Amino acid sequence: MHWQLSPSVVTEAAMALGLRVYALFGIVPLLAILAVTTNPLHGLMWTAPGLNVRNPYLPLEPAYGPVYWAYLAYMGALTVHCEGARRHY
Repeated sequence: MHWQLSPSVVTEAAMALGLRVYALFGIVPLLAILAVTTNPLHGLMWTAPGLNVRNPYLPLEPAYGPVYWAYLAYMGALTVHCEGARRHY
């Protein structure tokens, strides 16, 4: 998370953002941690653990749920956005 925030720290535009925006960046990771810890109740982070006995290097093949894919899309979009901001400044 520090890598994504570092481009905005060095710019003057970051001063206008304030602490509220930085607090908003932490909401989605906290929701993901909550989804992981409560996954046995709802199965939204991963639906079932899979085991591939033919592959000795990657034997675990879990079936990911919708919260996992949403978090992955959020982190990808945040990374692309911050990389663009870093190149812009």
